[in-house]
Parts: sequence; C-alpha cells; structure tokens
Amino acid sequence: MKTSFRTSSLIFYGISSLMAVVCIVCFINALSWLNKPFAGFLVYHPPFLNSLGIRDWPGKMAGLKYLDHILSIDGKPVLQGQDVVRTVREKQPGTPVRYRVESKKEIREVTVPVTIFGIRDFLLVFLVTYSCGVLLYALGVTAYLLKPNIRSSWVFLGLCFSLGTYVATAYEIESTYYLVRLHYCSLSFFPATFLHLGLIFPDRKRFMSRLPALEYLVYLPAVILSLLFMIYFSTFKEILSSGALPWLPGYRELGAMGRVFSLFSAIMLLILMVHAVYKATTTTARQRARMILFGVTVAFVPPGSAMAAVHFLKVNIPWNFLVFFVIFFPASIAYSIVRHNLFDADAIIKRTVGYVVVTAIVVGAYILVSVSLNVALGKFQIGQSKAFPILFTLLIILIFNPLRNRIQSLVDRLFFRKDYDYNQIVDKIGGAITSLLDLGQIIRQLVGTFMKDMFIDTSSVMLLSTTGTEYQVYLADGDRKNEVEKVILRRDQPLIQIIEKEKRELTKYDVIEDPKYSSIREDCVRDFETLHASLMVPLVFQDEVIGLLNLGEKKSGKFYNREDINLLRMLAKQGAVAIENARLADQMKSEEVVRANLARYLSPQIVDQVIKKNVQVNLGGDRKVVTVLFSDIRNFTRISESLPPDRLIQLLNEYFTKMAKVIFENQGSLDKYIGDAIVAVFGSLIPLENSSLTAVQAAIQMMKEMSSLNERWKNQYGFAMEIGIGINTGEVFLGNVGSPERMEFTVIGDTVNIASRFSGVAQGGQILITRNTLNGLGSEVKYRELEPIEVKGKTGKLEVYEIIY
Repeated sequence: MKTSFRTSSLIFYGISSLMAVVCIVCFINALSWLNKPFAGFLVYHPPFLNSLGIRDWPGKMAGLKYLDHILSIDGKPVLQGQDVVRTVREKQPGTPVRYRVESKKEIREVTVPVTIFGIRDFLLVFLVTYSCGVLLYALGVTAYLLKPNIRSSWVFLGLCFSLGTYVATAYEIESTYYLVRLHYCSLSFFPATFLHLGLIFPDRKRFMSRLPALEYLVYLPAVILSLLFMIYFSTFKEILSSGALPWLPGYRELGAMGRVFSLFSAIMLLILMVHAVYKATTTTARQRARMILFGVTVAFVPPGSAMAAVHFLKVNIPWNFLVFFVIFFPASIAYSIVRHNLFDADAIIKRTVGYVVVTAIVVGAYILVSVSLNVALGKFQIGQSKAFPILFTLLIILIFNPLRNRIQSLVDRLFFRKDYDYNQIVDKIGGAITSLLDLGQIIRQLVGTFMKDMFIDTSSVMLLSTTGTEYQVYLADGDRKNEVEKVILRRDQPLIQIIEKEKRELTKYDVIEDPKYSSIREDCVRDFETLHASLMVPLVFQDEVIGLLNLGEKKSGKFYNREDINLLRMLAKQGAVAIENARLADQMKSEEVVRANLARYLSPQIVDQVIKKNVQVNLGGDRKVVTVLFSDIRNFTRISESLPPDRLIQLLNEYFTKMAKVIFENQGSLDKYIGDAIVAVFGSLIPLENSSLTAVQAAIQMMKEMSSLNERWKNQYGFAMEIGIGINTGEVFLGNVGSPERMEFTVIGDTVNIASRFSGVAQGGQILITRNTLNGLGSEVKYRELEPIEVKGKTGKLEVYEIIY
C-alpha cells in the first residue's frame, strides 16, 4: 500500500510539475513577443495560417484565411513558421512584405505591412486562451486533491492536462514553437480521455464487464494520431519541398482527423451521459449525468448561438472569449466528481425560474401599489403640494417597504435561498443547549436548527444506549421522519466502527468513492440509506462517541460547505456536553430517591459511599455545621464583552468542568452556579473529619487548576482569567427550597452570605477565609492576617485571613 501511495503521488506531482512548466514556458515566450514586430498574422510550425487573431490585424484585412499555406516571403521560400517570424523581426513596423500564398489549390500574392504585437494583442490573443488552459489545469488538480486515487479523478486529471495543454499552448505553437509536439500529442489524447471518462463515470458501464480492455483501447486512435503527427513534424520540411512520403496525411488532413476524433468523442460522451441519466444504477449517478449534460448546454449553446449570429446576422463576435464557455463542460464533470449531494439539474432550473418569477411578482406588486397610490393621491389637493413627494416617499418607506421586505424574505425561505446567519445560530443554540438539562429539549433544539435554519430534508439524532451496545434514534424530523424513528445501529456494524475510530464527520459519498472503504462499502451505504442521511457527525464527549447527528440533503440543492461543517462540528461539540449532562440528570431521576437527589451535588464516589453506608439524609430540611466556598471570576462583565459568545461559552464550560472536578475530588458538593460564580459546600450531606481544611485544600487546588488553564488559554487565545475565593464555616439550613413547580436542594443562612461577601472582596488569585474556618485548619496551612473588613448585613468588622499557597 505504501509503495502504491508513493507511486501515485509521484505520478500526480510529476503531472502537476509538467503543468507548471508549460504555464511558465508559454507565459515567458508570450512576453518575449510583446512590443516586437510581427507579420500581422500568426503561422503554425508548418507554415499554415493559424486560427487565432483579431479582425483588424493586417493579415485578416488583406484576405488571408485559416490554413492558407505560406509558400514564400519576399521571394524567399518558406518551409516553417520560424522563417516568417525571423524575416519579419528584421524589418521596421509598417514595412510592406510580399507573401506568396496557396489557398484552396490557388496561388496568389498578398502584401501585408509589418506591425507591432502590442499589449492589446497580448491580452486578447494570448492571455484569454492561456487563462482557459490554466483554469483547466486548476480544475484537474483540485478534483484530484479532493478525491485522490479515484479512477475517475485520474482520468479527469488526464483530460484536464491534455485539454489544458492544448488550449494553453494555442498561442505558443504559432509564435515561438517550443511546445509544438506536446501540443499535438495533447490534441490527440484529450478526445480519448472523453471516451474513457464516459465509460467509467458517473458509473462503470455494464458492457465493460464483458469488454474490460475497451477502457484502454479507446487510447489506440490517440496513439496512432499522435504518431502520425510526430512523423509529420519530423519530415514536414521535406514533404513540403519535395512531396516525399505521399502516404502520410498532410497537415490539413491530420488536423481534420483530430477534429473528427474530438467531435466523435464528444458525441459519444454525450450519448453515454444520456444513457446514464436513464439507465444508471444509482440516483447519484443519474444526478451526476444530468449535471454534466447541464454543463454541456452552458458550454456549447452560447458558442453555437454566436456562430449563428455571425452567419445570419453578420455580427462581430470576439471568438477568443468564447473559450470560457467551453470551461463549463469540464467544470461540470469536476463538480460531479467532487461534490456529493448533487441536486438534479432540472430541479435547479425549475426552482431558479420559480424563484425569479415569484420575486418579479413581489417587486411588480410593490411598484404597482406605489404608482397607484401616487396617481390616486395626486388627484387631491394634497397631491399638488410641494411636500407631497417627500411625504409619499416617507409613507412608502415606513409602511409598504417593510411589508415588501417581509414578503420577499418569505419567498426566500420558500425557495430555500435564504442563507442562515452563522453567528445568530451560534448565539441562539450555543447558550440554549448548554443551559438545558432536559434531554428532549436539547435534541429538539438541535433538530429544529437543522430543519428550520439549514433547510435539511431529513435529520435525526442517535444516542448510545445505556447498555453501550447500540445507537438508537432518539428524535427524527423531516420528509422521512416515520422511516427513521425506529432505526437502531449496533456498535459492531462497520459504519459505526469507522465513526467511533475516526471521530469525525463522514459522508455517504466518502464511503462510496474512497478505496479504503471498498470492503465494507455495501454495508455502510445501506446504513446511510436506512437513515436517509448523506452526512453523519459524531457527538464526542471526553474522547468517546456518545451519539450521532444524521443529516440528509439540503432542500436548496446546495452542498455542505466548509462553514456548514464548522457549524455542525461546534454544535456537535456543545451538544455532546449538553446531552451528556442531560443524560446524567435523567439517570439520577431514574434511580432511587436518595441517589437522584445526591448525584446532582456530589461526585459519584461520594454518592456510592452514601448509598453503601445507608446514610439517612433529611431532604425535607435540617441544620448543620458546614464549610461554604464561593468562587467568582474577576471582571467577568469586561471579559464577556471582549469575547464572541461561542468562545465565551467554550471557556466557561471548560472552567466549570475543571472546578467541579476539583470540588468532587475533595468530597465537596456542588450547590449551584450563580452566573459565573460557583457555590460549593463541604460536610453537607455526609460528615467530614475537617470540612474547613478540606475546603481550603480544594480552593488551593482550584487556583492551581486556574493557573494551568490560563497558561493554555494564553498560548491558544492570548487570554487569561482570574478568580477570587471566599470561605466560611458555620451553621446553615440544608434542604429543599422553592415552589411545588421547581425545588432546589441547597444551603441558606448567614454562613453562606459571609462566604459570598469574602469572595467579592478577594482579588484575583486570593483565597480569603473567616476566623471560624481558620480555627479548623491547624498548622499545616500557611496564612496571614489582613485588616478587618466590613461586610454588608453585619455590624462591626470581621477578621479576614489570606491563605498563602
């Protein structure tokens, strides 16, 4: 495999390097002609008049035509194009030059003055066709990079290389003649690549199984034609001067053979695409065939119309620019190879026409109402006032313009042409799903976003079962909702194993076209089709896949772009955290009463201890001596204003996760979050040997975790955050507080208030404790006494101590 990979890479880089050399040589050679004398027409290497040029060139105006044979210049015989170029280069601009020309077996003399090849000639004659060749190169390389080592990508790369070389060197073979042989080899081979591509794309034709050699036999005419060209170019001087090798076709005949081969190949390709539209085995193949036919229409109808206009209406057409329409032909093939969720070309046309018609009706109605009101009001006295136009304009702006905008917005949504606002979705979803603990609400929020904002036809969310053996669809929506709702995929199925291993998004078309999935392709595609999905995004929590987002096609026919993928990755990341939190909450609700209440506030280890020791907890209310820890972020308002919402949510989630872990590791309970503040209690539900010492140790560890977070955040985002901690020990009321609709198990009392006040006083990086907490520490913790402080709600000053760590 490694050898194969290296070989294919070497071939690809070799072809790419050759493309680059051709581009450089052609451009440098063309520059060498700029502002230099030239004949007023261009000549091929065999001295036949070329096809490129401008209508006002002296040669055109003198009556010279395509494939006229230049026999002599100023009485000197001409055997090759360089003879004309060298002779003219020695003359001054405006010097008349006599040419003896053979045209349709008639010999005549033509006088053409020497002219200058200027910047206009450079742009219109060279740069136009050259740019088209470069674009073809870019299409081939891009398609291969996006779909490497696929047979269709290789053939298309060959098509773009040969056709691109043929177009890019069109001027070079009429000026400096360095790449003549490469040009005519390309002319011979690009029709064969048309045939080859038609045989294997968008699907391999069935008769190919009986005639596998046909795939490569299509290159036999190309080899023969190329050899004939090479023989001709090695002997054409002798042929033109003495008529040697009479069996060898002449330049005109070889050119005609090339054009016939090209026309035959193009027609056969179209026939094969039409056949694929009706006979292809998959919907995707039929869609790709339609897209190629659509590209053919765009590529050849405008040039055909231009030819008809020239012939019948005698219109002047800049022929050089028509080459850009031809680009649509290979572009449609590249698009079909690379893009996955193709939309039917006829559907695109119908939807576009419908959108244009409805939009025209809306705009027309708006104009009609405006004009009608203007005419109607103009009959009254107010209409004669000089202020009337101003008042009428304001009326339209204030009343009718918003209405028209609203209707147009509805039309955009109806035709799925209204793009979603990335930041708006992040703001709406990011904060919502991370604050929810109801699993159903989280899933509905995610699915609703796919359906309403991204216009996806069918979507579903699968979650890993509690047994950990399978993924089940939790919620589905869209056109195929009923077919998807009951789907279950086992973890031992190939598709699930791929996603769990790679932990990244995967499309049905990656599986279909990537050789590394060839052994499991059929099973994976079947699972995609069962879910009516074209894209699956894993929900990853702590490096484990806990669920899947399954998305069908976009109703607009647009493909999933990079912005879509980035959004889906972010939603999947936040959704995984929210879903895991919600599932943990659901697990707590499903367990016995004690576990359901305790697991929200304590680490799983402590809960297990409570259950195993059969500790009785009075959830109705009790008084108890505990230690309360308040942690608060300094300058949070300023921080929130300086960060985008998605980044802020990400940082807060990471911060809360780390701090909660420290609290749990020190046998504390997480009482609540108040905005950016954390309230933790030590010794609340189960007794601790020394709740004061445990709380202080937890605070020190939190500060160290904060330092680690800041070091990483500074490297990644250039950002740091500081916290202040306040700790107090004393009696509190412990129990359920709230209303029948919403209860919360918490602690209240003066002890809690003082801890909160000390947290507010603490500077960034400070841990402040009260005298009550200090009394329980002993000598193992270092501290220093600060000036007593006054706090709200307490008379007199309170002693305050800072922990040194």
